[in-house]
Amino acid sequence: MRRPFARALMAVITAFSVGCGLHAAPAGAAPAEEASPVAHLVGKRWIGKQLLEVKVYSPSMKRVITNQVMTPRGMKRAPVFYLLSGMYGGDGDQWAHPASGARGFFKDKDVYVVNPMGAASTYYTDWYRKDRVLGYKPMWETYLSKELPPVINHTLNTTGRNAIGGYSMSAGTALALLANHGDVFKAGASYSGCPVSSNLPMKMVTMNSMILNTPGVNPLNAYAGLISPAWIHNDPALHMSQLRGKPIFISASTGKPKMPPDDHDMRKQPDYSLLEQNIYLCTALFRGMADAAGVKYEFFNQPYGAHSFGQFGQAMRKSWPMIARALHTAI
Repeated sequence: MRRPFARALMAVITAFSVGCGLHAAPAGAAPAEEASPVAHLVGKRWIGKQLLEVKVYSPSMKRVITNQVMTPRGMKRAPVFYLLSGMYGGDGDQWAHPASGARGFFKDKDVYVVNPMGAASTYYTDWYRKDRVLGYKPMWETYLSKELPPVINHTLNTTGRNAIGGYSMSAGTALALLANHGDVFKAGASYSGCPVSSNLPMKMVTMNSMILNTPGVNPLNAYAGLISPAWIHNDPALHMSQLRGKPIFISASTGKPKMPPDDHDMRKQPDYSLLEQNIYLCTALFRGMADAAGVKYEFFNQPYGAHSFGQFGQAMRKSWPMIARALHTAI
């Protein structure tokens, strides 16, 4: 995470009260050499111990998407946990960041952990049109719900059961995918994100975060304006009936410093603490709406910690028992 983006985004969030996001590097997906009407495996290779790189062609985005997969020992039969990233969109550190502790945590778990890469500044949603700066038309909801899971299930030794989680930019998206594609995902987790996204303040935060993160990107290419039905579609807070009865995990911190483990000195980066404080307020809004609708969820109230990989990793580990039960695998 880089400070200029967080500082700039905080100016937006302070003005509108709540928000979420991280800085990102350019998208890492490469255009496909040959078009195909169906998603398919392009290639796979080992890039580390229990770490597989799986390349999948996405017909909706007309490009090859790189996915990093943490595998169980012996490639045994196991379910799949899709972990989405922040504004980097999987490029750069993300879940591989040492402070998250993800690789060490999952090395002895019976689960395949899939991290799709190349979604910087897209919120992992389906866009209205191609963006000139991004160089493609993001169709991440289609990819995650319809294209990638069948390829992963065919390529790896999976049970066919899936769960999904995300942090910061992708936290709300993970719950929206759970709501809109309950046939694909059995549980969802939101780590330090804002799962309320269709009110006017959050619309402005979302669009401004895209611009701050990837200068030149046109946020109108995403949802075609402020009154597009896509805003409602991608807001999990407006799909409580579809979330009812599903395992849901949400977490956020008060933003107070002094919480180990963390990957930076929060005393020197107060912008990330303030960012997390606003996310805490947004999460509280979602919780209130869920309570009113009778939707049950598990909430991890982190008393300390900034918007950081250490924070996300701690929440992810806390969510695992719930995720594991939904996936029918050992905790």
